[in-house]
Amino acid sequence: MVEGSLPGLPVRYRDLGPIGAGGMGEVRRVHDAELDRVVALKLVRQDLGADGVEQLRREARTTARLDHPAIVAVHDVGVLDDGRVWFTMREVRGQTLASLLAADDRPRLRRLLDLLAQVGRAVAHAHASGVVHRDLKPDNVMVGPFGEVQVMDWGLGWALDDGAPSDEIAGTPAYMAPEQARGQAGLLGPPTDVYALGAVLYE
Repeated sequence: MVEGSLPGLPVRYRDLGPIGAGGMGEVRRVHDAELDRVVALKLVRQDLGADGVEQLRREARTTARLDHPAIVAVHDVGVLDDGRVWFTMREVRGQTLASLLAADDRPRLRRLLDLLAQVGRAVAHAHASGVVHRDLKPDNVMVGPFGEVQVMDWGLGWALDDGAPSDEIAGTPAYMAPEQARGQAGLLGPPTDVYALGAVLYE
């Protein structure tokens, strides 16, 4: 991305290039001059319109209310001149649980159970804070170089005190609880995530 292609981004941030992209948007590496550190910046795709903007806002708000070592903290949030929402968070290095499971030398069962226990503790904290992830899967779990776990991508996360989400079916089919797959938004809750964790454990 060329210099100036993020009009409205505070001058404290210098774009260092892309990290990755997903269905909702992209993640870029930026240098924060105020704190002299490199962080990740997530911004919504330009073609997603108001719905995409609101979903990224919700992801930032949802993640910001969670304080757990296995959940990436949000540092800053703002809006570009073109209306796209962005937020910064700690850059997480490592590989996804999905890539570990697919590797020829995948970790032994005891190690995998330890990783899933870390995920479970993070999700339990979210539930205690009134938040449901709704899209738990190996691709959304990052494993760091020292075996630390980060539960990522809270874009479908929902705060229970916001009321029921829409009945639109959202998530990853292989990990959806029955009520989620049927679009029964009023039945979504912590058990929805527990079902997804069970599907991950089965893998």
